[in-house]
Amino acid sequence: MLDLTLSVLLGKKSGRSSFNLFLGIVTQTLILAVGSIIIGRLLGAAFYGIYSLSSVPATFIGLFAGLGIRSATVRFAAQYNHRDEQERVRETIMIGLSFTALIGSLLTILCFSLAHEIASIFGRIDTVFYVQIMSLTILSEALVMALQSVLVSLERTMFYSFLIILKAFLHTGLQVLFILHLWPTMSFGPLGAIMGFAIASFTTCVTGLFACYFLFIRRKSSSSTQFNLLESLKMMLKYGIPLYISRVVGGFLRQFLIIVMVIFATDILIGNYRVSSNFTVLISFFSVPIATVLFPTFSKLDFREDAETLRKMFRASVKYSSLLIVPITALVIILSQPLVSTLYGATYESAPLFLSLSSLGFLYVGLGQFSISAILNAQGETKKSMILGLANVTIGLPLALILVPYFQIVGIIAAIIISGAPQVIIGSLWVKRQFNVSIEWRISTGIILLSLITGLMTFGVINLFNLNSWLQLIVGATILSAIFIVLAPLSGIINSDDVQNLRTIFSETGLGSILLHIPLKVMAKLCR
Repeated sequence: MLDLTLSVLLGKKSGRSSFNLFLGIVTQTLILAVGSIIIGRLLGAAFYGIYSLSSVPATFIGLFAGLGIRSATVRFAAQYNHRDEQERVRETIMIGLSFTALIGSLLTILCFSLAHEIASIFGRIDTVFYVQIMSLTILSEALVMALQSVLVSLERTMFYSFLIILKAFLHTGLQVLFILHLWPTMSFGPLGAIMGFAIASFTTCVTGLFACYFLFIRRKSSSSTQFNLLESLKMMLKYGIPLYISRVVGGFLRQFLIIVMVIFATDILIGNYRVSSNFTVLISFFSVPIATVLFPTFSKLDFREDAETLRKMFRASVKYSSLLIVPITALVIILSQPLVSTLYGATYESAPLFLSLSSLGFLYVGLGQFSISAILNAQGETKKSMILGLANVTIGLPLALILVPYFQIVGIIAAIIISGAPQVIIGSLWVKRQFNVSIEWRISTGIILLSLITGLMTFGVINLFNLNSWLQLIVGATILSAIFIVLAPLSGIINSDDVQNLRTIFSETGLGSILLHIPLKVMAKLCR
């Protein structure tokens, strides 16, 4: 049976703080999902494509904000708070926010100044004004992310949840309001969406800064200890830059692919791709919390002292994340058509294909994608993470230049999926050599094959009957879940120890424990 330490670290130890964070992410995701559907329907494929490409320059340039200062803020603020060194906590927060504000301001000016040239490169000179408005969000978005880092590091997850929910609510509400107000008279639907996004981002930033000031910064310690701010900044940058480089190169590749897509694809295809990307949230909804929790979990251990526990945790993390995400991926693939047609209508004809192809990238989870990154970073091997990021770009860039001119959106998706292979292949070799840990290939392969089988069976059943889109969604989800719950224990992929571990992990998640009670009970009986 898996060491109970893993269950405690992943489930019980986080307690109410983690549950508050989970609820915030859930609520934010639901609000943004509903908003994307409404906005997509109001704008239509062409105008939705214009709105999407107008945000590309600001998103791309915004990648360079921070220089890893957010990661350093999380680490050092949490460390000093644990030691009750409140003056150093304040110092770390102020350095992080000030440095982010400086870099964000410079990048905002750069993007605004180059708006005409950027629009010309895209071949959409009429979007210059849109690009300029979106450039103003670089500073506010950078500060919002920095504020979120502060709240996470100091375990103020309730305020973190409030901030992300407020941001999602304002984005959705203001975008819809401005689109409906501007559309009938000026036909500037994209402008309404952009204005709503910009104002919501600024409002969230100001709210977060006020909250941070009253919660942390204005509180002064009685200690008269003096600190060298420059030395502290150097220390934070030294820690954060390796991780920053790794994240930037990954983000750079995706933004470069989008730029290439804008050049070669039509506005309608871009709108279809944006819609398909919105549906990957259904998978990310489960994958993001897992990816987030793995890093601090592995950080609790030192491979030199806890080698056996680390090995068990690594294998368990791959297995349990795969059991959740891979079947959901299969479900999204087979239900891509009814998902799109039900929520967005028949105008997005290419979105189901794009959604099915994009979802294939989540199958890397079954090969240890999240766990490999987490264990490398947690054990201090950040240079290896940087190398993996560079390998990703080295493969992705030429693939994009070769595939996109001929296959457009399909070429983008293929480049993204193929460029992710080095992280799994090379990363697996590194963690095996460095930490003597590896995934259970028999289990991972079994989960992927079982998901494929259950997906094909479900697809066959729902196509036997002439069901409308809503019924296809309900019936398909029910059938796939039922088949997987039965076949997983019968095939030996899940055993009784796994069922007990899963119960322990989700025991203090409230709603999660309730929803999993019956499936786990059924699997426990089938394991006997």
